[in-house]
Amino acid sequence: MNLARLALNFKGLKYKTQWVEYPDIAPLLGSLNVTPNANPRAPPYTLPAARFPNGETLQDSLIIAAKLEELFPAPSMRFDDPIIPNIQKAVMRAFLPLFAIVSPSNNRILNESSYTYFLVKDAKDVAEYGPDPEGETAWEAATEPLENLAKLVQGPFVLGSEVSYADFVIGGFLRHTWRVAGAEVLERVLRMDESGKLRGVYEGLEEKGLLERSD
Repeated sequence: MNLARLALNFKGLKYKTQWVEYPDIAPLLGSLNVTPNANPRAPPYTLPAARFPNGETLQDSLIIAAKLEELFPAPSMRFDDPIIPNIQKAVMRAFLPLFAIVSPSNNRILNESSYTYFLVKDAKDVAEYGPDPEGETAWEAATEPLENLAKLVQGPFVLGSEVSYADFVIGGFLRHTWRVAGAEVLERVLRMDESGKLRGVYEGLEEKGLLERSD
């Protein structure tokens, strides 16, 4: 689940979803005059993207969330909290070992044209980050990063009792795991954190209804 959607749900804003196949992302965003990604290692155009009422279209969840916080400051996502970059790095470290477990399941949710594109584009990433996708090596490699991620959570949410953008980073990763790889894989990820803090964040977002809309 992308973080821009979580931010929209948190702000209580009305929005409409337009699904785009992988091969059509660049042509569509290019036609909308979206500024290409500044990171040379990233594709020039990626999803999510959001088109605002004034016609401006932005891509990248972080950029979209910052714009939403600017336009709709309440309720605040605590977007400027210094822990957010640390959470982002910790989530990435935890996800990379699991990439080859989660990502091959994309055929469950992608249409044929998108899945074919995904196989070509991400095949080397699966090979690089998943040394043993059918065994336990990837799970073992994810154990310490998941524990380190949980240590950043005060409980029940990252910053304590208030929901923040930092929770969306964790919740988005976990919801993506559930949506792509299924409930059993998500449950195993959550069980690997013996502190229960990651489960607390995920279930807390569920209880607040922030994970309900995924259309």
